[in-house]
Amino acid sequence: RPRRPRGPRPPGPDLAAPPRFPHLGPPLGAMAVASYDAQFSFQQDSIARLGDRGVSGKLSDEQQKKFNESPAMIAARKADELALQYTNDRDNQRMITDTFFRAEDSDWSASKSYDYKRTVDYYNILGIEELATLEEVKAAYKKLSLIYHPDKTKGLPQEQQQEYAKVFISVKNAHLVLGDKPTRRQYDYDRDHDRAKALVQGTDVHQEQHIDLTEVLDRIKEMQRPPGRDIEVPLQCKLEKFFYGGRKEVMRKRTVKDFYQGMITEQHTFRAIIARGASEPLVTFFKEQGDWHSDTKPDSITLRLTSKPHPHVERQGSDLVAKEELLLGEGAAQEPRLVADAPSLRGRHVLLWGRNPLFGAPPGASMELRLLGEGLSSSGALRLRCRLGGTGAGGGGAAAPPALSRVDARALLREATQLHADWRREGSASGDELLRRLAGALGQHGCPAQAGARTVYAWLSAALQQVRGEWGLIAKVNALLAQGEGQRPSLARFLARHGMAPPGGLEAAEEEEESWESWAAPAGGAAQRHGAGGLCDAPAMQRRSERAQETVCKVELVPFGKPTDLFTSPISTVSFFTNAGPVAGLPPRSLFALCFSSTACARKSAGQQWEALRGQLLPLLQGTAFLLLPATRHTLPRALTDFACPASRPSSTLPELPVPWKRLGDEAFRRGDCFEALGCYERCLQALEEGTLEGGDDLAARVLCNRAGCLARVGEPEASAAEAKRALEKRPGWGRAWGRVGHALSQLGEEHREEAFEACFKAVEFEPSTAHAGALLAAAGAARSPGPEASQKEREAGVAAATAGRLGAAVAHLTVALALVPPEEGEQQVAARAAAHANRAAVLCRLRMWEEAVADGRAAVGVAPTWAKAHNRLGVALLGAGQTEQAYTEFAWSLVIDNGNDVARSGQEACLTMLPRWQSLPARRRLEERFGADLGRPRASTRVFAISDLHYDHRPNEEWVHRLDELEYQEDVLIVAGNVANTHHTLTKGLKTLKSKFRRVFYVPGNEDVWMNPGEVHNSRFPDSFAKFLSLLETCDELGVDVFPAAICSDVFIVPLFSWYNAQFDKKSRPDPNYMPDETCVWPLDSREQLWKYMLKLNESLLEQTMKGTVITASHFLPLATLPFSSDGNIRAAQSMGCEDVEDCIRMARSSMHIYGHSTMQASEQHGGVMFVNRYHGYASDNPKDGPPPPLCVFDGLQGISVGDSREH
Repeated sequence: RPRRPRGPRPPGPDLAAPPRFPHLGPPLGAMAVASYDAQFSFQQDSIARLGDRGVSGKLSDEQQKKFNESPAMIAARKADELALQYTNDRDNQRMITDTFFRAEDSDWSASKSYDYKRTVDYYNILGIEELATLEEVKAAYKKLSLIYHPDKTKGLPQEQQQEYAKVFISVKNAHLVLGDKPTRRQYDYDRDHDRAKALVQGTDVHQEQHIDLTEVLDRIKEMQRPPGRDIEVPLQCKLEKFFYGGRKEVMRKRTVKDFYQGMITEQHTFRAIIARGASEPLVTFFKEQGDWHSDTKPDSITLRLTSKPHPHVERQGSDLVAKEELLLGEGAAQEPRLVADAPSLRGRHVLLWGRNPLFGAPPGASMELRLLGEGLSSSGALRLRCRLGGTGAGGGGAAAPPALSRVDARALLREATQLHADWRREGSASGDELLRRLAGALGQHGCPAQAGARTVYAWLSAALQQVRGEWGLIAKVNALLAQGEGQRPSLARFLARHGMAPPGGLEAAEEEEESWESWAAPAGGAAQRHGAGGLCDAPAMQRRSERAQETVCKVELVPFGKPTDLFTSPISTVSFFTNAGPVAGLPPRSLFALCFSSTACARKSAGQQWEALRGQLLPLLQGTAFLLLPATRHTLPRALTDFACPASRPSSTLPELPVPWKRLGDEAFRRGDCFEALGCYERCLQALEEGTLEGGDDLAARVLCNRAGCLARVGEPEASAAEAKRALEKRPGWGRAWGRVGHALSQLGEEHREEAFEACFKAVEFEPSTAHAGALLAAAGAARSPGPEASQKEREAGVAAATAGRLGAAVAHLTVALALVPPEEGEQQVAARAAAHANRAAVLCRLRMWEEAVADGRAAVGVAPTWAKAHNRLGVALLGAGQTEQAYTEFAWSLVIDNGNDVARSGQEACLTMLPRWQSLPARRRLEERFGADLGRPRASTRVFAISDLHYDHRPNEEWVHRLDELEYQEDVLIVAGNVANTHHTLTKGLKTLKSKFRRVFYVPGNEDVWMNPGEVHNSRFPDSFAKFLSLLETCDELGVDVFPAAICSDVFIVPLFSWYNAQFDKKSRPDPNYMPDETCVWPLDSREQLWKYMLKLNESLLEQTMKGTVITASHFLPLATLPFSSDGNIRAAQSMGCEDVEDCIRMARSSMHIYGHSTMQASEQHGGVMFVNRYHGYASDNPKDGPPPPLCVFDGLQGISVGDSREH
């Protein structure tokens, strides 16, 4: 074991005691007993096979006598005597119960009727006692055969037949053993001998698992029972679950059968998995998982899941349909561009912008939008309906006409037709002049003086409804309206097509205005009217009129581009959509949509987060979305209406956004321009007071606190304290504001020291950050006098606060305790300082402030390196901070100091459990940064060299490394298969030198690399060999040396494999428990049975990486026992040479070549399609006189694997 760190420490157990690792392997005492049992069994086996011949020829009489009196032989004779006694007692009792039984010596030499297993209880299989007679054995067999024989199970379900077949095989074997008297007696004696041997050795008798007929019979009876009830449970969940996917859980009470307690009632959770876009109702069936019954099978539960009503959308198949129309506003028809937004599911919001398809449309026009991909499935869509909210603004609007009488309507229309006739005679007058004259004439009846074409058209149309069959007047007005309508269909053609025109047509009726009664009143009936009650009131005409007046624009938007992630808190995403084709038969519009979403905010509990996120980002997106695609700003859409648009078009107006004064002030503060920042913050406060900026007291408090920081920086502590106190009025429990108060008061002089201390204390209590703790440490040192009693009192107060759950106050009290420790470096002061740091680290761990806890833990260890609790606190903090490797080292040091420390033992076990996952921060960084760094390098210019057992601490080998050409290998890769040096310092030098020669170096540690060198033990460098192993990985990260799988070029990967040897590698001799080749290694695991398994476990998660192409693996130890190695006269050398389980990792990685070391023989052999290469370097005596050869090139990008099988030469 390494020596414990120097310095005073509390008394503890002796470090010479052997370590115990109850969860990781047997203690050393149990290992010794196991080794003794193995030797004893081997000796007994030899005697049984060779008899006296195996001993008499080798042992003298004295030796033979001594051997017979040995503890092993005494134990063997005692076991034989007990077994014989058990057998005689059973035979005597069986003669009493069975009059036909006779114990004969010939039974022992008779052949067995069945090759039984002595560890199987055949009596239990048949359900009989050990003293049962032969007739009872036959009766039990016959009874069970009538149930389980294959001929009796025909017609049963397949599953039940298989269960019966298993039972019958066991029953038949039991009958063969117990139905034959010699076989039964031999079977009983073997079981008696095992029982006697276990009693002598103090162990348990091994019993092999067999079929439990009782359990099988119960299961079969359950299969034969009639089915239970089918219970349907209706459930509802949020519609968001059908969009995002998820699960629905429901707790139900059910009655189940317990083996010990009978029928009991328990709470059971039923889970229904909801895939995205799942149809409704979603049915999930739980077969026989309901209530248990004595006469039927358990009930089956069916969960029928539907969605709850949503406030904004409803489901229609795979589509989501908005429940309410979007009202675009009164002036939307005059806006060439459109900006609108609509809520969707929780966590999603849709924003529309671009060219307005409803530009120039009449009132009531609507637009149907389909956003593909925003439905419940990838093929579904979100359907929105937008409608113009009212009349337009400016000249394009249409004022509502009043209700006119027939006389007024006729006078109005005649005046309009006369104005139209005058305008036509003048010839040179423009259309705007006609519109102005008509508006003036309509002004007498209440029409706006500056009415536009749509308003004039609406008034004339309303007047037309009041004249009854005056076709001449109607024709003239129709000619007037056609002047402005352009492409509107002719009223004459419409009336003629539907049989409503007068005889001779409208042209003839134009000459006789008053002759409408001649045709409008058919014989025997009343006159038909064009106005109310006429043909226009027919249902078919009303439906046609409604369809003609309703203008519907259908737009389909499809996703384009990839969604953009916004690094907000929580993470949000922006997806873009655009229309892919024409809009309502017109040329394509440039219309866009933006879906702002946050999956994390889909939960009901995240409603406040979503509202805050939407409130901050939606105004920004609304103000800038139209600027994202500038091309859309320079085009004006065509109108959907069928008449000419007015010449003057109002300019578009975007919503006014408040100036982000706080953000501008923050940027100025970061630049160091405090006065500009103060001005921006003042404007922000004014905007809050005027109500033009939202944010409330929370935003005001933050602005005031920032102002306090600016004033403190420019040398105005009084004003800074005043501003910080104003911030506390808005937000009393804010630690930052308390910190600003304390910082400002600490600059005002001695009279404010106590107040500054109290403010800093509050800051730490509400927000225990490193900055606040440092300020409190300084304020406490200035306001209070140090002393051991005061420090002890504050530390006790901190512990009490932590016990009560007031963690912030606990950090504050412990910080004050640190400040009050006297500066003298006495033993009492050291202990007080270490205890305060350790306790504060524990509190910070409870607050999950891992980095701060690590700093305190390191301070505690630095003050008291021999205190086990300090190492424990640092280990816990490192474990929480994701530094599993360093955490293991601290727990190992704690065990060196106090081997019985349960906290350290649990922490060490936790680290050993987590390490094979490689989820620590260094491991993830190692894999993410280096695995695919060279995937784009060309394969042709890549070469791979290999070397093993470099022994850089040997002077000639160090000189050989320095002599390597500086330029020859600059673009090449080197694999170092372990045993670089036995000290950490020398190994670092060697790898650093090799890294300067090669582009990339891959390294796997060897056994000598993790030796506990005496110098390192003396200096307390590492607590054990595993800590040194982890330190080597960290050093490789610093040097840029690879220890994890990585690509070296296109389609070529190198995979280092961690390994250790096991004794089973030796196929010629039995394992020797006394053989310890690496005695200087100290492991937390059993080095013979557990270490090699753990090393291979470290490779499992690394081999899950995707590696296609040529894969080259490397390990230090030999993966195959057939590979050549030199024993150097040591007959047990093979027991520490390799591990055949490494081959499983090689096959898992699909390796084409494997580099290994440890063996002193250079070789290259192909086995199973894999080339195994060892480029052993060794010492000077292992190489030619002219020096060792250069590294071996094992792969060339142009040729592939560049070494052949050495056995062929």
